[in-house]
Amino acid sequence: MSVKHNVDYGKTVRIPDGKYQAVYLTHEVTKGTWGKKVRIDFRLVTPGEHFETEICAWYNIADGGDGLGGWIRLSLHHKLTNELYTVLELKVRVANLCPSMLKGSVILVKVGTVKTNGHKEQIAEPLWYSKVERMISRETIGPDASYVEPVPSRDTSPLTLTDAQTAPETDYGTSTLTKP
Repeated sequence: MSVKHNVDYGKTVRIPDGKYQAVYLTHEVTKGTWGKKVRIDFRLVTPGEHFETEICAWYNIADGGDGLGGWIRLSLHHKLTNELYTVLELKVRVANLCPSMLKGSVILVKVGTVKTNGHKEQIAEPLWYSKVERMISRETIGPDASYVEPVPSRDTSPLTLTDAQTAPETDYGTSTLTKP
């Protein structure tokens, strides 16, 4: 009798390397191979084949509270500190800095393929996956750079237009239009 073992691939996906527009979803503090890390989850909003793909970025942190949305402690020299200052266009030092400050913004991110494990050893090609390598900038998409996450509809019936939505209004009151 053989025993089956499941492989947990987590939230990993594999997409082509490149630059994509993304929005912040959440962050989670975890224990990594070499210390605490924060995983930042993004959803790609670049139109195309990978629209709405969820992908994450990993950053080393000095300390943090375990779990989803946990607090983090950064230092001046952390990669995440520099990227948040750049993306949020901060011009002065701030007392508090958190990935959730990205909420509502469209962020240009660079996506790359992970080909090695935590010990810098090559992993088998079928196990390669994509991750956000860095946040580049906040995208301006109109008068303001805000993004509102769409709310999924609970109605699963096909969309149809009613007569009221398609028929032009014919009762214009008592006024009439005349040509000059």
